[in-house]
Order: sequence, then structure tokens, then C-alpha cells
Amino acid sequence: IKIYGYTTDIMSYSANQVTIQAGVTAQQAGSDDASGTVRIHKNDFKMYNVNVKNTYGPGTQAIAFSQYGSRVGLYACGFYGYQDTLYANAGTQVYLRNYIEGATDFIFGRTGLAFFGKNTIAVSGPGWVTANGRTSNDSGSYVFDGNSIILASDATSSTLGATYLGRPWGAYAKVIFKNTVVTAPMNKALWSEWSSATPNTSNILFAEYNSTGSGVSGATRPSFATILSASQAAAYSISSAVGGDYASWVDLTYL
Repeated sequence: IKIYGYTTDIMSYSANQVTIQAGVTAQQAGSDDASGTVRIHKNDFKMYNVNVKNTYGPGTQAIAFSQYGSRVGLYACGFYGYQDTLYANAGTQVYLRNYIEGATDFIFGRTGLAFFGKNTIAVSGPGWVTANGRTSNDSGSYVFDGNSIILASDATSSTLGATYLGRPWGAYAKVIFKNTVVTAPMNKALWSEWSSATPNTSNILFAEYNSTGSGVSGATRPSFATILSASQAAAYSISSAVGGDYASWVDLTYL
């Protein structure tokens, strides 16, 4: 299945004219997945230039886009929410040249194998960009390459210095940020425990390579964060994230 939204610029989300929106919470829907404005539970799905929003706002889990399929590609779309915006929960999936906005754990999931390239990630409140829930040493990971992290235009003043790249929902969380330009005013630690009672940091990989921008200036990363060398960073790519056959199903125009 392919879905195309009307736009005058297919390579960018900025001119998207189509929006699908709802404002349902996990409590109202019966589960986090069920709150999703758009929910993908099939393989070989592509969507271009469509905005997807959960308009509920702060206070509880409310998903915009829930993704369980394999070989799924999202291109120049917009994903808008606050807590749990993008549920990259299962299957092989790529997000290329999208806009992704939220505050609390807004890119998250358990077993997803996901690659994020050339996206604009916008923080609108204090919280965590990612909450990877990997629970064993499996093939899952979130690999980010060439993205920018900005302050959303409607961000609250409490956002300043109160956003992290991620926290480990699962004890084997695996998140890699490469070549990221960060202008959002992040917390100096950049990475966080899940909670003081359940840190979840013993078996995780929270890694960066070539992070630049004012948002990471003066960073004081915790001991469980890793700075990769160039050779180490080369091991994490779209191929490592979603498999060596990616060229057979990813729209390479957007890479």
C-alpha cells in the first residue's frame, strides 16, 4: 500500500497539505497502540507527504503514529504529538526527511528495527526524544543519521535544559545518533536513566558520533553513554538497522 499526500515539494514536509488527526489517549482507547491516529499493522507500506497528529497534548500517552509492519517507509511526513508521538514498535522501518514533534518519550517502541535519516526532530516540552524498550540482546536498534534536533515553535519555557536524547525503557536499549545537529537547549547530560528506582543502564548502548550544535555544547555525558570513533560509527547504518536488503524496499531518493 502507498499513500501520497498533496504537496508542491515531495522532498520536504514543509508544503504538506494533507493532515490526519485525532485526540485520543491510551486510557480512552484501551491501549497505547489503540490511541494511534494512524496505526500500521501490515508489511510493505509507504506514505509520503502526509501529516499525522494526536492533538491531545500534555498529560498522558497519546500516539500519533503506531508502527508494527516490516519494510515500512515514511517519507517527508509530519508526526505531531506530545507524549509517545511515534511508536516505532516492531518490524523494519525507515523515516526519511520527516518532521517529528513531541516531548515525553516521543520516539519509542520495544522490538522495532528503525532507521531515521535527515529528519527534523522538534522538542516541545521537557522530556526525552527516545525511549527504546529493547529487552534482550536481539537485532533491534534505533539508528539516527543526519538529523537535526530543534526547539519547536510552541515549546514551553520549561523545555530549556530539560530534554534528553533518550532514556532506556528496556534494559537492553540500543540507540545511536550520528551526525546530529542539535540546536534545542538540551540537558547537559544528554542521556538519562529510566528512573532512579529502575535505571535500566547496565546493558544498554546509548551512543553518539559527531554531534554538533549549541545544544550539545558543554555536555557532561553519564558513564553509560558512549562516544564512538569514526570506525566504530561506521558499523551503525541503515543496513545495520533494517538489513542489507534495504535497497529493495526503501525509496532511495530520500536518503
